[in-house]
Amino acid sequence: DHLAAQHVAVLPALATAEAALMVWSDTPSAESASAFQGAIAALDAELTSHLDQEEVGLLPLVAEAKVGRHWDEAH
Repeated sequence: DHLAAQHVAVLPALATAEAALMVWSDTPSAESASAFQGAIAALDAELTSHLDQEEVGLLPLVAEAKVGRHWDEAH
């Protein structure tokens, strides 16, 4: 399914961000900070796209499955 594939697609961006964080933490510099910012921006783009689609596609299904006042109370 598309959403499950996106979970896998986010992993490389997460790994890159984690690696860039470690480099910046170990050797802080303008270059390592820039690389970390770029990695975070790429991760943000992947996650934002995925979470937007998950919200649109998944929450209506959850609302249907969670019937009545329990859903209304939660939202």
